[in-house]
Amino acid sequence: MALARFSAWLERILAVFESARARRIVLLAAVLLVLPSLFTGLSIDDYILLYYRRPDAFRGLHQGPFNLFWFEAFDWLIDGFGLPWWSFEHGRGRFMRPVTSFTHSIDAWFWPNSAHWMHLHSVAWFALVIVLAQRLYRMIHVTWVAGLACVFFALEDAHGLPVGWISNRNALIGAAGGFAALICHHRFRSAGGAGFALAGAVCFGLGLLSSELAIGTAAYLFAYAVFLDTAPWRARLLSLLPYAVVLGAWAFAYSTLGYGTYGLGSYLDPLRNTAEYLAALPQRWVLLLSSQLGLVSSDFWMLVPPARRAWFWTLSLLTLVVAVWFIWPSLRAHRSSRFWACGAALSAIAGTATMPNDRLLVFVGLGALAVTAQAVHDALVAYRSHAERPWTATRAVLAGVMVVIHLCLAALALPIRSLESWIPARFTEMADESVPKDPSISGRTVIATHVSASLVVGYLQVMRLFRGEPLPKRLYWLAATPAKVLIERTAPNTLRVAPAGGFYDGELEQHYRSLDQPFRVGERVELSDMTVVVVSVMADGRPRVCDFVFKESLDSPKWLWLTWKQPGGLVPFSLPRVGESVWSSIDAPRTAGH
Repeated sequence: MALARFSAWLERILAVFESARARRIVLLAAVLLVLPSLFTGLSIDDYILLYYRRPDAFRGLHQGPFNLFWFEAFDWLIDGFGLPWWSFEHGRGRFMRPVTSFTHSIDAWFWPNSAHWMHLHSVAWFALVIVLAQRLYRMIHVTWVAGLACVFFALEDAHGLPVGWISNRNALIGAAGGFAALICHHRFRSAGGAGFALAGAVCFGLGLLSSELAIGTAAYLFAYAVFLDTAPWRARLLSLLPYAVVLGAWAFAYSTLGYGTYGLGSYLDPLRNTAEYLAALPQRWVLLLSSQLGLVSSDFWMLVPPARRAWFWTLSLLTLVVAVWFIWPSLRAHRSSRFWACGAALSAIAGTATMPNDRLLVFVGLGALAVTAQAVHDALVAYRSHAERPWTATRAVLAGVMVVIHLCLAALALPIRSLESWIPARFTEMADESVPKDPSISGRTVIATHVSASLVVGYLQVMRLFRGEPLPKRLYWLAATPAKVLIERTAPNTLRVAPAGGFYDGELEQHYRSLDQPFRVGERVELSDMTVVVVSVMADGRPRVCDFVFKESLDSPKWLWLTWKQPGGLVPFSLPRVGESVWSSIDAPRTAGH
């Protein structure tokens, strides 16, 4: 009886979201919830985009206003200017995002020193994406399902990082182009007019030129032709032809103009790394869909120790199975649900070329949250009409759980997740505060023997270049890991370093070098101030022990020796004497003997 009253009450509450006034309130609420991001400042890659825009950028790093996501010159950056020594010198990350690049150029032209305005710029794109999603939902649904889907999408906490991290704005701009294309395509197929077909193709192209995630638009266009379009199959296929031409032209340009990634562990090129990509696809696909439909965030995947990842993936799979069981009656009953589900499932594939992360879920959420809203509606109606049937009570309870997850908890988490970029920003600021800023630092090389992660020190040089502050002549770090590191001084100018789990033992560190680019015993990395010699390697090709041979004695005043110490910051490192060693941890070093 209590469940019946609760079900009826919940249905009445959710029906409120059907009104136009409710949609405006939801839009306003979503924008207000992400406004704290205005005060997070710049974070990691933000400095790169702004500095690369400047014509005085070092060593050919300057990029034009339409090509800011072109990252190369790895050999130079490895030599003390932002990349760890194990980075693949021939690696590259080139992303064809001229539309997004231009928005960052606008930031650099009009408010180069105001992160507040840059964040507000991203918030404006977020608001536009919500408006477009609301329009699309109302075109497909005629009940309060559209209103509930609008609420779920607007308050989705996975959108926090794309709106709160300036460098991730591309996901929002790509979504704006893709959603607009879907709206135009629906108008074209439901009301006719070649103008809408042309507009849809143009919007699709703009989305692709903003973010690779906009490929997800093609997933929904395909799903529309299969499940919503009622014309003969020949007409359906012809309606997709303009988008196929746009997608083919984009793919051809992407390939022939030299865009793509190579040698980076965080990306798997489906064409160059086909076997590895196909092996990782099911795992990543489950993680992304489960994260969107439930509480098991894919963001935690990188933080889970490898030994426990099977358990984490199993939990994600079970979550996905329960979610599919919940929405299954809606899939059977509504073509629109099949459309949304197919679009979400296929668009998730676009995010499987890189490490699972919730910031990849904008397109997945468009369909997954719509079908969830329909399932909530159907579960409540079914319980009201057929309370005596098996499983209707369970589905009604799950409907309440889904509302709690995607409305209540999401609304609480959205402002917090919009501040996520502040976390790495704070670590990089602590590293920056730890290194002297007097002019004499420009003549010294900073050497961090052990840091918790490369990103905490890797942005120091570009941060100071952007701010016009004195920067070290070079900045190297020998090991980046939360594990302990054994550091032995084998000669006056040589340190032998052996991390407990080998070098670059986590996915974040393998971003700089994929495992299909292994090191070999005796291999040397020649840098201006030191030479790294690989002494032994792990089974997967990562160095286990390395000798760092410096051009001068380790006691030379030209070196500034530091190490990372929690709760945060670089502190002086006391060099061991020749023949002695120390165990270093990110908490504190201690003597190990000799």
